[in-house]
Amino acid sequence: YKNSKKVITPQKCLRVNTLTNTLLLIEDSKERLETSPKIFGEIFISNNKTDDDDQIIWLRAIYMHDSGADISMISYELLARIFKKKFIENNIKPSVHKLTGFSNTEIECSGVIDIKVKFTKTGSFKNVQFVVLKEWDHYGILLGTDIQKQFQISLSYNKEEMPKLSIDKTKLNTFFTPPSDINKVTRTVQLK
Repeated sequence: YKNSKKVITPQKCLRVNTLTNTLLLIEDSKERLETSPKIFGEIFISNNKTDDDDQIIWLRAIYMHDSGADISMISYELLARIFKKKFIENNIKPSVHKLTGFSNTEIECSGVIDIKVKFTKTGSFKNVQFVVLKEWDHYGILLGTDIQKQFQISLSYNKEEMPKLSIDKTKLNTFFTPPSDINKVTRTVQLK
């Protein structure tokens, strides 16, 4: 995000305070952000298409859970991979949110968009609103407390286990890892 005063990089963690409609960057160290474990999970997004049996087609995406963010955000790049450009252009509405970085630097918001999401393959869906960020694709989706409240997602911690997210006692598919590991794939092979 470029500004005449400062450059805000997308590698910084975004948190939003909707009381003041500002977004705060609370992790100013890329190394700390990349090594501190975060909760990631899967979310299913409807691309407004149906299959041959008139069933809604759901596409899987990864979100970062942020219980400190009041609003949820989605990158324009992820939207463009899911929806046709015409759909995006017709459905993005102006945003009332003024997003501001940690050093009071404005961050460009493309607007807001309402889309259908759910958190399990067989679960119910809801229309939810995301703030769209044009030049941000570090996680694709940052899940704030607005959507967490809509779905009544609960977060529980246990000293011996990773944090767990659930809806009505149904455990969500999540993982607890540093963001730097999010795109890595590992496989353990046992040879006899």
